[in-house]
Amino acid sequence: MLSTRQFAARHAEFVARDVALVRVFHSPAPALRDHAVGPHALPFPVLADPEKRVYREYGIGSSWLALLKPGALARIREARAHGLAPRWRDALRDGIGGTPADFLIGRDGKIVALHYGTHFADSTPPATALAWIHAAAPR
Repeated sequence: MLSTRQFAARHAEFVARDVALVRVFHSPAPALRDHAVGPHALPFPVLADPEKRVYREYGIGSSWLALLKPGALARIREARAHGLAPRWRDALRDGIGGTPADFLIGRDGKIVALHYGTHFADSTPPATALAWIHAAAPR
């Protein structure tokens, strides 16, 4: 959730570049309600994929070993420093060991840039996504 909040904080930079952000989670829709409406609503769509159809379509995997990667613990500490705590109930419901993936998809529907995470918190930082957009922009 830390990376989602980081993207929300920099959302205006993506809008200024005419880029739409969308986040897909393998949580059921009711679990994402707080991210879609209310005081903690995100400024971009959040989609539920509890059957992991999109995850399979794009080859996004999961692994219990991903929980043991060194970077995972560091991201937990960083999230806690930002006031975010893991929701173990949600993790048990949605599955543990998922790894994120980030894609920049062009107007033609083709993937321009991508990143497959090696652990559950290994998401592309907003600065990297903005660099992808800059690199993909017509000159």
